[in-house]
Amino acid sequence: RDSDPMDDRGHGTHVAGILGAVSNNGVGIAGVAWNVKLLACKFIANDGLGANSNAVACLDYVADLKRRGVNIVVTNNSWGGIARS
Repeated sequence: RDSDPMDDRGHGTHVAGILGAVSNNGVGIAGVAWNVKLLACKFIANDGLGANSNAVACLDYVADLKRRGVNIVVTNNSWGGIARS
C-alpha cells in the first residue's frame, strides 16, 4: 500500500533484468527488450511472505490500468518461492 517496489528478495529484480537490461554497459547481462517500460506491483513482504489476495489485488490494479488505456502488453507472475497455493 505504498509506492516503494523495493525488491527485498532479489527475484523480481532478476526477472526484470532478464527482460529489460540494456547491453554494452559492462554490468554482465543483456535483456531481450532494451526499451521496455516496467511496472512493479509488490505484494510479497521482505520476509518472503505474501497473501494470495494481495497477488490478486496487484493483478486487478494492472487490469484497471489497462482498462484506462495504459499500453500493458504482458504481465510476468514469477513470484518465486516453493509454497503451493
